[in-house]
Amino acid sequence: MPGESVERRLAAIMACDMVGFSRLMGSDEERTLSRLKALRDQTLAGRIGANRGRIVKTTGDGVLAEFTSVVDAVRCAVEIQEEINHRNSAAGEEPRIDFRIGINLGDIIVEGNDIYGDGVNIAARLEGMAEPGGIVVAQTVHDHIRGKLPYGFDDLGEHTLKNIAQPVRIFRVLLPGDMPSMASPRTAKATGARRLSILVLPFNNLSSDPSQEYFGDGITEDLTVDLSRIPGSFVIARNTAFTFKGKAVNVQQTGRELDVRYVLEGSVRRAGDHVRISVRLIDTETSATLWAGRFDANTAGLLDLADDVTSQIARTLDVALTEAESRRGQSERPNNPDAVDLTMRGWSLLYRPHSPEVLHEARDLFERALKIDGSHPPALIGLAESHVFEIGLMWSKKPQEQLAAAAQAVNKALEIDSRYARAHYAQAIVCRLMRRYEQALAALDTAIALDRNLAAALAQRALILIYLGHPEEALAPIEQAFRLSPRDFNLANWFYIKAAVHLQREEFSQMLEATQSAIAANPRLTHPYFGLAVAYGYVGKMKEAKTALAEFMKMRPGCTISQLRQEYWPAGAPSFLERAKKHEGMLRKLGMPE
Repeated sequence: MPGESVERRLAAIMACDMVGFSRLMGSDEERTLSRLKALRDQTLAGRIGANRGRIVKTTGDGVLAEFTSVVDAVRCAVEIQEEINHRNSAAGEEPRIDFRIGINLGDIIVEGNDIYGDGVNIAARLEGMAEPGGIVVAQTVHDHIRGKLPYGFDDLGEHTLKNIAQPVRIFRVLLPGDMPSMASPRTAKATGARRLSILVLPFNNLSSDPSQEYFGDGITEDLTVDLSRIPGSFVIARNTAFTFKGKAVNVQQTGRELDVRYVLEGSVRRAGDHVRISVRLIDTETSATLWAGRFDANTAGLLDLADDVTSQIARTLDVALTEAESRRGQSERPNNPDAVDLTMRGWSLLYRPHSPEVLHEARDLFERALKIDGSHPPALIGLAESHVFEIGLMWSKKPQEQLAAAAQAVNKALEIDSRYARAHYAQAIVCRLMRRYEQALAALDTAIALDRNLAAALAQRALILIYLGHPEEALAPIEQAFRLSPRDFNLANWFYIKAAVHLQREEFSQMLEATQSAIAANPRLTHPYFGLAVAYGYVGKMKEAKTALAEFMKMRPGCTISQLRQEYWPAGAPSFLERAKKHEGMLRKLGMPE
């Protein structure tokens, strides 16, 4: 009634929402509802109550809560995410259930048990901007708890939120093991969006079959999660992205509104037993297509197909985005590049077929980046990889010095971010070169667990399994690497690893084919030539074998069997060493000096 006073108060508001609720319901309604109820009634309600909060209401797959203390609210959110992550780990093969959480400190209107106002609306908008399993807070929250809780923050800059008059500066809470983004708004171009910021639009269903709708939605959600694993990426949350579903999108306008540099759009078309997925990466400033891909497959096992396609797209986009940011950095800051620009340029070189010149140029860029910021994990790992690749490809003149430098860089990167998958992969290569194969295998398993799309780790796993005397297990991971990244810059090395697998399995025709593919992919690599010589020898083509060995000796003048033994046939399982001796015999037969 007119004249009645309105109850207002200052409160910390926490909005929680389950990720992918509709998709999980589509696959198993009863189990999804049971798991959601258990999480809501036990984890969320229990943690909120323990931190002196109050559940205002539940909304299907979401929860709205208020706290009198903002410190309690943020502590509660972190405890919720940690417990849910633990529950997911214990759930085994069941699909993950993740929540997004947004927290705001603001004025609210109280009516009975419910609350209203911009303070509540901002919390709900922040929840939609969080990553799955993540927490996003407003600047008011950040300023009140800074120094009071043992958590770091990633400054995501100012954002215009729907139906909120003033822009809101937001921060991501860094949970244990999280790493800050490669760039903050302060280092990005003043008038442009932050680096590696991307919106994944819901994939369009171009089929007459409505069942393909969930298939496209699943790819959209999985890509949103996978792209967020790219170091330094900022991916618009699924809830915001799906507001564009079924609508015509002006890419430039959307880029300005959401403050993103790139938009990914795609479509799914089914005809009979065939599915075609088309994808485009678009620059929001120019509307130019930076990369386009097309993926064709049969419909047998749609869920497996979705995983395979998503992994391939995410892997390809990692390289495409790095290339795009490298070019952007050179044009925007040609005379005064920062650490992130230099790191991107270095990685754009590492994503090309390797040569001594490419590795030296990349290393110089990483070293320049580290002079500006010595604690930048992507630069540290780029530096490490430039060293270990030069050693492994037989181009190093000081292998022990380079190996020590690589180990130091890897250790520092892991101290900064223990969940950086590429750092564990680089650690595995260092361990392999030190002949610590069990440690290398453990590091690779960690890398793959952190990033299922890290094809290079799968390829290395095949090599380590050979050294450990398990060639029968080694073919599957190298073939999976090829499926994940069929046009990878490192195909030559992968083909050589595949050749080594076939050699240990005594499949000499397949070995010959793989070594020929390795040389075709990168003729400047040295080691495939002596592999080609051995392969030709085993299939009885001695003339071709001697020609291949002569080519190798041109590239490695004066090389002997004992040198190869030291460099390429390291101490391994007895079965590996036994086969290696046979290969030495073939090289002697072809005339290679002892």
